Amino acid sequence: MNWLNIAYGFLFFSNLLFMAAAGYLLYRILNTITQSRVDLLKAASLTVEASKHLKIAANRTSMELERVSQAHQTRDNASGRVISALSFKLQNLIDNLAQGDVTAAAGAAATAAEEKTHVEDIRAK
Repeated sequence: MNWLNIAYGFLFFSNLLFMAAAGYLLYRILNTITQSRVDLLKAASLTVEASKHLKIAANRTSMELERVSQAHQTRDNASGRVISALSFKLQNLIDNLAQGDVTAAAGAAATAAEEKTHVEDIRAK
């Protein structure tokens, strides 16, 4: 009976050690799961915060792009008006020069005729 009691005692202590090890292992698993859950919640919170910042930055960028686009359109409109005005003035200048050439040619012909008449008058005297 002595050997049997020793065998039962060994079996009891072996089971006790196994249960203690299993309990410790379960405790570590639960602790790891809890820590992982906390870390995941922190990561999710940081992700949400970062997405808010990105959304704000995207909105600011969009507004800035709209402002720049409007500035470009305004500048293009002003440039178009200036080009139209300069084109009109240039066309008037070309027309005036063309009329001036005709007038100058007519004036030169009249001056030449007057000089010829004047020369003939001088010869006639």
